[in-house]
Amino acid sequence: MRNLISAFPILLVQLFFLGNCIFVLEDKGCLSNSSCSEKTGNGLILALLALSDQTISDSSNTQFNARPPRVSYANQTYVLPFLAEVSIPAITEGTPFTNCTIFPSPYPSIKLNPENCDLSGYAYFWHPVIEHTVVASNQFGTATTTIQFGTFFLSQSPTISYTSNSIILTRNAAITPIHPSVLSGQSPITCSTNTSLPAGLTISASTCVISGTPTTAQASTTYVITAANAFGSATFSMNIQVLATGVAPSISYAGSPFVYTQGNAIASLSPTLTGNSPTSCNANPNLPTGLSINNTTCVISGTPTSTQSSTLHTITASNAFGSNTTQISIQVSAATIAPTISYTGSTFTFTAGTAITTISANLTGSSLTSCSASPPLPAGLSLNNGNCAISGTPTNTQSATNYTIMASNGSGSANAVIDIRINPQTVAPTLSFSPSSFSFTRNVAITAITPTLTGSSPTSCSSSPGLPAGLSINPSTCAITGTPTANQTSMNYSITAANGAGSDTKVIQITVGSVPTLSYTGSPFSFTQNTAISSLVATVTETPFSACTSSPTLPAGLSINTSCTISGTPTSTSSSNTYTITATNSFGTGSTDIQMTVNASTAPPTLSYPGSPFTLPVNANPLPAWEVQLTGTPLISCLSTPSLPTGFSLNNTTCQIMGTSSTTFGPTNFTIRATNAHGFVERVISITVVP
Repeated sequence: MRNLISAFPILLVQLFFLGNCIFVLEDKGCLSNSSCSEKTGNGLILALLALSDQTISDSSNTQFNARPPRVSYANQTYVLPFLAEVSIPAITEGTPFTNCTIFPSPYPSIKLNPENCDLSGYAYFWHPVIEHTVVASNQFGTATTTIQFGTFFLSQSPTISYTSNSIILTRNAAITPIHPSVLSGQSPITCSTNTSLPAGLTISASTCVISGTPTTAQASTTYVITAANAFGSATFSMNIQVLATGVAPSISYAGSPFVYTQGNAIASLSPTLTGNSPTSCNANPNLPTGLSINNTTCVISGTPTSTQSSTLHTITASNAFGSNTTQISIQVSAATIAPTISYTGSTFTFTAGTAITTISANLTGSSLTSCSASPPLPAGLSLNNGNCAISGTPTNTQSATNYTIMASNGSGSANAVIDIRINPQTVAPTLSFSPSSFSFTRNVAITAITPTLTGSSPTSCSSSPGLPAGLSINPSTCAITGTPTANQTSMNYSITAANGAGSDTKVIQITVGSVPTLSYTGSPFSFTQNTAISSLVATVTETPFSACTSSPTLPAGLSINTSCTISGTPTSTSSSNTYTITATNSFGTGSTDIQMTVNASTAPPTLSYPGSPFTLPVNANPLPAWEVQLTGTPLISCLSTPSLPTGFSLNNTTCQIMGTSSTTFGPTNFTIRATNAHGFVERVISITVVP
C-alpha cells in the first residue's frame, strides 16, 4: 500500500465510515478532531473525525473551520472595582472569528479581541451596569450574546436587581438558577429575604442566586431580597408564583409598532408573561442587527446598528408545556445628528405694531423635534417649533433683552442667544437743509451737511441721483460727509429720509470744483535790462482765473495777465528775487514761486530801420517819424555819415529821424552809427526826395 500511495505525487485519500466517525487513510497529512484518535504506522496516518462540527487540517497545520460561531461568557453580569484590571475570557466555538463587535462600545480602557471576543483592560472609568450586545462572525454565520458590566468604588454600598420582578414556576420542576442582573458593592455582600422562599427554593447568601425545585404550589407572593455590606444595603421586590401543573407561557408586548434610531440604545422591551416562565425565547425573522432577545425573559434590548424598514417579527415563548407567539413591528431609522443653531446677527431692533421680517435660524444636524425660547419671546412674536424661525408683530415696547433659543432632536440640543429690543411705533420723518446750495472744492473734506430731522428716526436715507464721487449720506441721520474727488457743475439732488411710517424729500444743490494749479518751466529766469523777454506762459488748470497776481510786484517793465502769462521789457536792473504768482478762481487760489534777475546790458546797441529805403515828397510837412528799432540804451551818441540833408534831424539818444526837405534829390545812402558804453552799431539807410 505504501508503494502504491507513494507512486502518486497528488494526495490520495481513502475514506471509510465507522459509526459516526470517518477514518481517513492518506500519505501526506491527517484530518483530526478531538473526538477521534490518530494512529500512525508504516508512514500512514489514521484519523478519526466526528461527523458534526468537523475541523480539517493537513500536515501544514492549516485549519479549515466548518463551524458557525458560538459565543458566551461564564457570567451574564460583571461588576468591576474601580481601577481594577479586567480579564473576561469568552466561551467560544468556531474561532478564529472574522470579526467580533460590541454595542454600545465599552469604556475606552476596555478592549474587545476581534478574533475571540475576550475582554481585557482596566476599569479606569466609573459607570453604572449597562447591558452590551456582543456579535461574533465567521464565514459560516454570526452569533449574538449579551453581557452586563459596570464599575463601583471600593467603598460602595450594594445595589441589586433581577431581570424580572415576576416569576412563575411549576411544582416539582427544577428551576433555572435566577441570577441577579446587577449585584455590586464592596465585598463581602450578604443576601437574604424578608420571608422564606417557596418550599424547595433557596437563595445563596453570597451571590443572591435563587435555585432549587419548588415542592408546593402557591399563589403569587412578594418577596423582598436584601443585599447588604458594611456600607449599607439594597432591596429588590420579586413576585413568585408556583403552579400545581405546568402551563405554556403566553406573551405580549405593549407599544408596537416600535421605531428606533440606528446607533441609539433602546429602552428594554419587557413582555407581559403568564403561565410558566419560558425556557426559550426566539424571534422570526431575526431581530435587527444589534438587538437581542433574552432566552428566558423574552426581554428585547441592545443597540440597533443598521437601518430597517418596518418589519413584523414573530416572538415565540416556549417551555416544557408548550409555546405561544405574538407579533411586534420594529423599524430602525437612520441615526440622528444633534443640531447646531445660530442666527445671522445677534441683536435685533423692532418697532411695536410693525410686522418683523422673519428671522430664520441657521441649522445643521437632523430634523428638530422642538424649539423653545427662554424667557418666552415678546408678546406678538412666535417661534416655529420645527425650524426655530421667529416671526410676528410685537405689540409692546421693551429694552434690549437676551433670549436663549434651544433647538432639540433625539440626539441632543443646542442653544443660540439673541438680543431683542422693541422701540415705540414710528412717525414719518421730516427733514430740512439750511442753506440748500453748497459749493465744494475737489479733494478737500467738506464740513458735514447735517439736516434738521423731526419725527421718528429714519431707517434709511438716500440721494437721487447718487451724490458726487467721494461724498456719502448717513443712512440714519441723512448727514452728508466726505471728500469730493471729481469736479461737477451745479446739480440738484433729492434727499429722502424714510422709516416704516413714511418719508420726506428735500432738494439741495451741489457744485464741486478745483482750486487752480500753475507752474512755469525754466525758473530761475535771467533777463537783461531794456531787452524784451520771451513771454513766460504758465502751465495752468481749473481756468478761467478771476485774477493773477505777483508778490512782490514784478520788475519794472514786466506785467502779468489773467492767464498768468508774464511779458514785457525790464527797464531797470533787479537782483535775484523770488516772486509768488497766485491764480484765483471761484473755488480758491493756487500759487507757485519763480525767481527772476534783471541784469544791466553788456552788449553794443542794435539798430534797424524796417522802412528803409525811404521815399518822401519835397516839402512834405510834417514829416512822419520813421520807425526805428534800438536796443542797448542808453546811447552815448547817434550820428549820420554824411550828415542828413537840410531839414532832417537825428535824435542823439534814440536815433529817431524827423524833419522835412525843401529840395529834391535822388536815392542817397546815409550811415547811422549808434554808440553806447559797450560799443557801436552802424546801419545804412537810403532816402529819396521826389518833387
